[in-house]
Amino acid sequence: EQDRAQCLELLKTHSGEVRSFYVKALPRVFWRLWRRDRVWWEQHFPSTAKVRRASWRWRDWTRLDDTLESQVRAAIEALQQTAGRPERVTVQMICRMLHVRRLSGYDFEKLPRTARTLKGGLDSPESLARRRIQWAVRDYQNQGVIPSKTQFYVKTGLYPRQAIRSLVKDMIDEALLHLHGPGIIQQDSR
Repeated sequence: EQDRAQCLELLKTHSGEVRSFYVKALPRVFWRLWRRDRVWWEQHFPSTAKVRRASWRWRDWTRLDDTLESQVRAAIEALQQTAGRPERVTVQMICRMLHVRRLSGYDFEKLPRTARTLKGGLDSPESLARRRIQWAVRDYQNQGVIPSKTQFYVKTGLYPRQAIRSLVKDMIDEALLHLHGPGIIQQDSR
């Protein structure tokens, strides 16, 4: 009777907890009741199996999609708007911003908007090159410096072997033309 009274008092003060909470709170009482009066214990304390299954089996995928999409979009925008030299927007960078270990644990077939936002926000080599070139042009204009082609490559981190791609090379030539004016780029042989 004394064990039952202790358990009922704990149940009144901490209602809604799972069974393991009560077991940890009163371990000796639990084991005595478990051995001597298991039927009473089962009637008065919640079953752990019912509580846990309900919490992890069913998920509101549309709400999770809305939440994750807005968080991923905000992280992508924050990464693209950072001051200083632009860094490549990757899944790992987004995870760091969201304080999540990984996004691969989610079922993206059930999260279509998040998957679309993630796919559209990741940097390709060309989009990263475009952002770095735009940043370097703004930085050189603010400093009032006219760089050589080599200085421009070093500042952007896009070295000639990466600039072999015609799109990136055209973007760099266009940026240098904008900074120097016509006729200067042909003189710089580097």
